[in-house]
Amino acid sequence: MRVRSFVPWVLVASVSLGGLGIGPLLGSRASAQAIKEPGWPPAEGAACKPSKTDDDEAKTLFGLAAKAEDTSNYTDAIKYYKDAYKRACNRHLLLKNLGRAYEKDAQYAAAVEAYKLYRARGKPTGEELDQIDQKIANLSKKVGSGTEPTGTAPTTTATTTETAPTSTVTAVPTATAAPTTTATANGAPLPIAPLIVTGLGGVMLIGGSIVWIGANGTVSEKQDQFTGAGCDQEGRPKNLGLCNQIKSDGEKASTNRTIGAVVAGVGAAAVVGGLVWFFVAKKKAAESPTALQITPGPGLLGLGLSGTF
Repeated sequence: MRVRSFVPWVLVASVSLGGLGIGPLLGSRASAQAIKEPGWPPAEGAACKPSKTDDDEAKTLFGLAAKAEDTSNYTDAIKYYKDAYKRACNRHLLLKNLGRAYEKDAQYAAAVEAYKLYRARGKPTGEELDQIDQKIANLSKKVGSGTEPTGTAPTTTATTTETAPTSTVTAVPTATAAPTTTATANGAPLPIAPLIVTGLGGVMLIGGSIVWIGANGTVSEKQDQFTGAGCDQEGRPKNLGLCNQIKSDGEKASTNRTIGAVVAGVGAAAVVGGLVWFFVAKKKAAESPTALQITPGPGLLGLGLSGTF
């Protein structure tokens, strides 16, 4: 019997077995085997030696995967993430992206395998490790409870099952349709703290300058009043009380002028320092091979783990 003529009978049998509670088991096994294909997973350690060309190609594939994931095209996203990791086997955060794409596509067993592989190779620690372990535990419960799609994919995909097994599972829960990718164009998050420092410095610079300008005008005005009232003449001035008041106001204005100059100077330094910090941090982030982001996602914890390239 030929393979093509046999496939529809397999689909019918899967639907029938699903009514007896056996279908979910078959679907789970199919998903668990989804990432077990020739050449997957790629080598690691000393055997992993991607070239500059491999790394550039992986970055391109990562961008394609992120766009596909944003449009809920999880089949292509899974393919691109895997192809990217095959070329750059040292970019372990791609495995976390792959797990997230499987999870959005409701291929929970495959997602568990991808997260486990990231756990083994990426070696997360601390809070990230706890999140990965919790996600693996929650998805494993879904696999065990038979909530995965049962392989009743449209028959239009049956002719490609022997070459693309992952394309036969296309059910996507409505709640997971929202895109969660936060990667920038170059795959690196932009630093925020330096921009905050620069903004605060700008406020101080403007505020201090306003205080200095106002106080400086007051000092000049009081100097003119002091001279006009004859307070600078030798001997006792005619109106001693007025002269003392003008002098006191002038001294206060002079103090405010000094404070304004200091605040403006500190603000100017903060602006320059913040900008320098921003560009240095941005360069380091772009050169870093890995970066972790936590964004809203479909997981049971209310968080989606989003790795950048």
